[in-house]
Amino acid sequence: MAKGTPMNFIHLLEKMSEPLGFGLRGGGGGNGDALTYFYYKDQSMMNQMLNSESMRRTVQMMQRRMTQVKEEGKINIDMVAMEMPKEMPNLRLISELCPKSSNFCYFQPKHRQAFVILKTIFESQRNPDEVFTMAGACRDSPMINSQLFVYALCSCLVTRRDTKHIPIPNHFEVMPDCYCTTDVVRQATKMASMPEMPNGSPENKMPILVDQNFVGRGTDPEHRLWYFREDILVNSHHFHWHIVFPICSPKVEGQPGYRDRRGELFYYMHHGMIARYDAERLCNNLPRARMFDFNSLMLEEGYFGKLSSENSGMQWGTRQAFTKLTNVQTIVGDGPLGIRVEELTRWRDRILESIDIGYYIKQEGNGTEKRVKLTGFNGIDVLGDIVESAESLTPHPQYYGRIGFHNMGHVLIAGSHDPSGKHREGLGVMGDVSTAMRDPAFYRWHKYLDHIFDLYKQTLPEYELDKGDFPLVWKGVEVVPQSFYVKAEDSPDKNMLRTFWNTKEVDLSRGLDFRRTGMAAMKKSPVVGMFTHLDHPRFDYYLKIANKTGKPTAATIRIFMAPREDENGDKFGLDEQRKLFFEMDKVSKQLQPGENEIRISSAESSVTLRDDNGSTFEKLERLFRNAKNQQDVVEEGQCNCGWPQHLLLPRGSPGGTPYDLFVIVTDGSQDKVPNLDRKNGCNSALSFCGILNEKYPDARPMGYPFDRNPYKREVMQPLDIADPCAAASMQVPVGSIEDYVSNIKNSAVVQVSIRHDRMMMKKEADMGQQVITPDGNCVTLGDYYGTSQRPGRQPLPTQNTNTGSQRPQRPNVRPWPQSPPSGRNQWQGVGGGARKGRDYDPDEGWEYLNGDHY
Repeated sequence: MAKGTPMNFIHLLEKMSEPLGFGLRGGGGGNGDALTYFYYKDQSMMNQMLNSESMRRTVQMMQRRMTQVKEEGKINIDMVAMEMPKEMPNLRLISELCPKSSNFCYFQPKHRQAFVILKTIFESQRNPDEVFTMAGACRDSPMINSQLFVYALCSCLVTRRDTKHIPIPNHFEVMPDCYCTTDVVRQATKMASMPEMPNGSPENKMPILVDQNFVGRGTDPEHRLWYFREDILVNSHHFHWHIVFPICSPKVEGQPGYRDRRGELFYYMHHGMIARYDAERLCNNLPRARMFDFNSLMLEEGYFGKLSSENSGMQWGTRQAFTKLTNVQTIVGDGPLGIRVEELTRWRDRILESIDIGYYIKQEGNGTEKRVKLTGFNGIDVLGDIVESAESLTPHPQYYGRIGFHNMGHVLIAGSHDPSGKHREGLGVMGDVSTAMRDPAFYRWHKYLDHIFDLYKQTLPEYELDKGDFPLVWKGVEVVPQSFYVKAEDSPDKNMLRTFWNTKEVDLSRGLDFRRTGMAAMKKSPVVGMFTHLDHPRFDYYLKIANKTGKPTAATIRIFMAPREDENGDKFGLDEQRKLFFEMDKVSKQLQPGENEIRISSAESSVTLRDDNGSTFEKLERLFRNAKNQQDVVEEGQCNCGWPQHLLLPRGSPGGTPYDLFVIVTDGSQDKVPNLDRKNGCNSALSFCGILNEKYPDARPMGYPFDRNPYKREVMQPLDIADPCAAASMQVPVGSIEDYVSNIKNSAVVQVSIRHDRMMMKKEADMGQQVITPDGNCVTLGDYYGTSQRPGRQPLPTQNTNTGSQRPQRPNVRPWPQSPPSGRNQWQGVGGGARKGRDYDPDEGWEYLNGDHY
């Protein structure tokens, strides 16, 4: 019987800190389906995997018990035998590079080397059954770090041609300790020990509130962005992207794991993150993120994530505000590193020099060097590989850095709190892709990287109106004037969108080891965590496209959004605004002759996950049990990469924040990629993730048309003068987005307003729901989530009281009320823990009430 099945692989990733033979895995398929028990086929393997006699006795007892239960027919259990591979590699080098007890950090050079070695071991197996056997032998080995194992196995599964159809479970379910604070993990362990109802249902267990307010106080303006930086699905997306596009990707097309335009995708995906982050900052009355300053080397914001690793038992490192970047000499458990700021500066200078001269240095196989032009179509792809860098990708490892400019920056920031190692602290959250986006320093660092990419883009010629490689004007096709607008499904108003708070439940029991033994190990009821996130109603884009070519033609519709006003309330010029445009959707349509009415749903965006819950264990188990053919599984495996749907829109503000929504229709015949073989129907997150093992499905540069400077227009009639300076001075870039579209009939722009309903909760079932806080107290999610006004609080104004102005008011976003509302004893700031008589507000944290919830 085949062992390398999708079900067995995902169950191998469950409860990573618990040895395989300790209990059942699965249970999400419904009616007792999808339960798996892994047992050791021979005593010698058990002795190698389990280093204590008590653990071996426990596993032997569990194996006898599971065999008895299966024979009695009480539970439907798949018994899967684990055995040693025919040729077991020596894992000692991996153990020395990344000890089992350390926090695995993706950017740490030694850990990255261990990742490449272990992934190569998995990839060298001949078939999925051998991959599974090798993975089973490595999973509980005393030599293999659990976090390292997850990274290497997941990356292998999406790389191999015979396993790429296997979906990867959500990383926040596999490793919930990377996403939930220590308090939540501790409370989850207590909840797991609670008795179940007689029928096994978990109704007597309340969800645990994953309170992002535990990482900061409302008095810190930066904490207003908690809902973005701490969002579980945003951080999981960052992890999954780097698994799909690992640093050890091969260069040659056709090799397993090759990723088309990988370096450009690195630039574009992170550019989208930074543009979205700036949009969130502006609507929270905060200035745009400032890039990292190489002159001062100062990290102005501190970060205290309160995360700990189940694997190592250590806390992730924390950082005080105004910490200066310095050389990182050593990391506890990993030995000396010797990463120096001088090297980072030297590699930066070489990258900037290559951009300035338009050439990069390439090292040939025989060791010789040559200069290669950087300004071609694939120049941004090469530059992306240089900036992120890995020895297998960078054109010259010695010149541009073997560690990589981007990666070294992450490690230096992650180790800045204890650079000498004298306090025996591990790396901070910037050291790993699953946690890095929580740290404000992530956005400063990547803002600088985005600046480097933009410097390169400015060396390229502007897209011209009707000539060049990618002309802006498509003759014969026009967007009908005044036809472009957006409308939410629950609103009669055009171009008025809104956001609100919502909740999502996550099963923590799949990734945490609750130390269950005996009959307790047969419990399969979930331990649920509930986290608050930003959300919005579904909305649709509407537009009419006039096809005057007289024949059917393929078209690509590209939709972008950007803030309209800067931090001072002034309208952006296009030279600055173009850097803030983030992609909302990209759709291919067949245009018939005449006028075509187009409607595009936000739920099918080209940048977001198809399912906002991602690939949960329960969903995948049900899929594997009910799939009629392998294609159903293949599509899920191809569709679990992407930005979360609930963060497609920026938060907006209570009074409404103005944004520019832009659309351009381009020639589909020019956008088509030669030799693209679409073997699946998934359109999820194509813009950020492409298509696994196939070409990127768009021939134009990513971010077109805002990735380059705007086109120039003539300000006066050309004169018959030979002086080139005089001729150049007669042309200036267009100044605004309105001027930009005025000469491009196949484009349009419309102003939209996004209003945040801070008192509204979408799920009515959550109103009044009892939840458990991380410190063990029971509180109520108040009824005010479903009302437009709360007692003692006046509603915020939604329009300007000055009747002479129709411009929406920009209210001051207050991180904390100035005084207690009437009828309250006092306010309690966020982060202090929940006590009796308090309620929870996602905007303001915990507050005292007069003994009752309302």
